[in-house]
Parts: sequence; structure tokens; C-alpha cells
Amino acid sequence: MYKYFFIQFNEKPTCLICRESVAVYKEFNIQRHYETKHKSKYESIKDKARESKLELLKKKFADETSAVKSMFSRQVKGKDDIVTASYKIANLIAKDQQALNSGEFIKKCIIAAIEEIAPEKCSAFKEISLSRPTITRRIEDIGKNLQDQMQTKAEQFSFFSLALDESTDNRDTAQLLIFVRGIDREFTITEELASLQSMKDRTSADDLFEDVLQCITKLNLNWKNLCGLTTDGAPSMIGSKNGLVTKILHQMATQNLEQPLPVHCIIHQQALCCKVLEMDHVMNVVRDIVNFIRSRGLNHRQFQAFLEEVGSEFSDVLYHNQIRWLSRAQMDEAVVQENFQMEIIELKTNTLQKDLYEENRKNLPNFYKNLDDDNFPELKKLAQRVFTMFGSTYLCEQTFSRMKCIKSKERSRLTDDHLRYLLRAATTKFEPDIKKLALQKQPQVSH
Repeated sequence: MYKYFFIQFNEKPTCLICRESVAVYKEFNIQRHYETKHKSKYESIKDKARESKLELLKKKFADETSAVKSMFSRQVKGKDDIVTASYKIANLIAKDQQALNSGEFIKKCIIAAIEEIAPEKCSAFKEISLSRPTITRRIEDIGKNLQDQMQTKAEQFSFFSLALDESTDNRDTAQLLIFVRGIDREFTITEELASLQSMKDRTSADDLFEDVLQCITKLNLNWKNLCGLTTDGAPSMIGSKNGLVTKILHQMATQNLEQPLPVHCIIHQQALCCKVLEMDHVMNVVRDIVNFIRSRGLNHRQFQAFLEEVGSEFSDVLYHNQIRWLSRAQMDEAVVQENFQMEIIELKTNTLQKDLYEENRKNLPNFYKNLDDDNFPELKKLAQRVFTMFGSTYLCEQTFSRMKCIKSKERSRLTDDHLRYLLRAATTKFEPDIKKLALQKQPQVSH
């Protein structure tokens, strides 16, 4: 091969002199190419001179190949960067609940700024595709990517709870929001939009139940890990005979599964209780006493001396102690369920666990995460169940407000799928894998 100035490149015999390739890998073909095109010029070069010429041609070929690869790599990277920029802008549009055609205005702003600051780079920015169809496709891809991340995370849940609420958009289409809050073995809590189900016909409890079943199945969630159900007060949700919650409880009872805790939006119950119960005559007195004790150093020292004199269990009082009763952290072991009693006793008498609790007062999931699996299995399981529960349907109500901004009168023809993608992007705590999405796309001509 070398005597004819040929090397193998990309699995083909390639001439170092003219860069042509020979189709069939046979010496006869290579020899014929050399004798018909290069023999007259290179036949006189012999021995070491021929070896030197061969090495020189090989080095030149390698340099040229490297330069071409580098140039191609820069071009590809530049195109990838353009697509990535398009995805990032689309993600910002979705998060900020802006119109899908706002990308065109954003592009005008970018180009206007670049023309003033760095006009030599203006051509690259003009290639960023931000037309309405492109932004729509980008948001679809982002929504699907976020859904895949949610799917992967949901498969790791040890326990989960659901928050459900139903409302109508500006075209009178009923929309069922389902939020999921789950926890894994590492006590990592995930709270995400699980589904937005558009209901075109009736919105009975049976219809709602079918949509919940579909959501649970799609996320591969296990019914036995369902801990809580938080809903609003609509009859279709909490009806005692034919409500959604009743149907879910019946579904789990037929499978002999532990029942989840149904909650009728605590935030509403708190508001009602505050209107009915008048506690000021108690709380104001407590607040005034505490503030009097802590407002002056002398009062504080005298109160501490008084507590010491009467042999009180407590040595001080907290400042502005309006709600935290001093006995709230106590727990009498005999009144808890039998499967918890030994673990409670062990927890109260374990100095190391007390220290761990003091270190994690503001991060209780971390405290329970570090409990020993062998000594506190039931407490860890109970903590996981409690941490997954929703206290209210606030997330649903907040998302419905966003829905009305996204699907406004000016954008009433927005499809249900696009509404779902936009809401997911606007509410998620996940970050879309934009690099992965960009690599899957071919750069497009700017619109």
C-alpha cells in the first residue's frame, strides 16, 4: 500500500497524493490508480527519499483532515447552540405565561441590542428560530421531557398523596387538576403537577374517578402507597355516597389496602374556624404576659428565679409565644398504637437521637431520614406518610389562576394539550433537559 502512496482512511483505501478513494480494496486497483495518474512524477523517487516523501504526505494529509474536522465541529457546535438558545427562550416564555408568538418580539429586541453592541455577531443571532410554530414545538418537547422526569421520579416514591380540584376555563371546558406529593427512601419530597384532565362532557364522580385512575396508571403509582386525598368541598368530590373520595376509598378497600386520609382543604376549615371561634380573650392574655416578661431584663431575671424557686420543669419562656404551648412536645407512650410504643420509648431515652433532633429542628425530614432503619422502622414509615400529605388545595387554586392567565380571552383557542404543557412548565420544580432536546433537533432556517 505505502509503495503506491495509499493509506486506509474511513475504511477506504485513499491516495495521499490526490485524496481520491478506490472503491474496491484490491492491490490491482490501487496499482492501476498509481500508474495511470502518479507514476511518471513519483517513479524516480527511491529508497529513503521515497520514505521521507511518504511521511511528508501522511503528515500533510493528517493536518488537513484535522482542520476539516475542527471546522465541522465548530459549525455543528454553533448550530447546536442556536437550537439550545431557542429552547431556553421557549422555556422562559412558558414559565412566564407569555403568548406563544412573543418569541418573534423577543428576537427583534435581541437583534436590535446586538446591532448596537456587537454588530459583527448579528448574523448568528438572526439564525435563532423563535416563530410561533417553533416556540409551540419547543414547548411541546419541554412538556414531554418534564413529564418523563415526573414519571421517573414517581417510580421511586415510597408513599404519595393527591390534591384534586376541578374548575372550568374561559370556554366552559371542565379541567381537573391533580397534584402529587411523594417521598422516596431518602426523604426527598417531590411536589408536582401530575395531570390536567380536560372533561368535555359530564363531570360526575364516575368521570372524575376514571381520570384519577388514568393518572395513577400512567405514572405507575401503586395504590397501596396512597396516604392522603385533599379536595375541595364540591359534592362530586366529597359526596358520602357517590363522591370521588368515596369511590377511591372503596377501590382501596376492595384490595384490602390501608385507607388514605381524606382531607377537605384545611385552609378553608381554618378560615371558617377563625370566623366562628373567638380566642382573643385567651391568646391576648398569654401574649401580653410573655411580652411583659421578656420586654425588660429585670422582669426576665425575676421570672427565671421564680421558676427555679418553685422547681418548675421549664427554665424560661419563648419570646412572642402566641401559639406554641409549652407542653406540645410531650407524648404519654401508653396512648399510642402498640407498634409505635417501643420505638417512642427508645427515641425518648436515646441521647444521640435527642441531639440529632435539636440539630434538625428546622429540617425534620433530615431527622427522620437519619433514624436507624432497624430500631425505628414504624416511625420512619409514619413520618414518610405524614410528609407527603397536602394541607390544602392551594396549589390547585394557584394553578387555576395561572390557567386563566394562559388561556385568556385572547388565547381561547389554545388546545388542551398545549395548555397542559404550558401549565406543567409554569409550575414545575424540575429543569428541562434542554441540551438533550437540542441534540435531538436539526437546526432550522430562521422564520
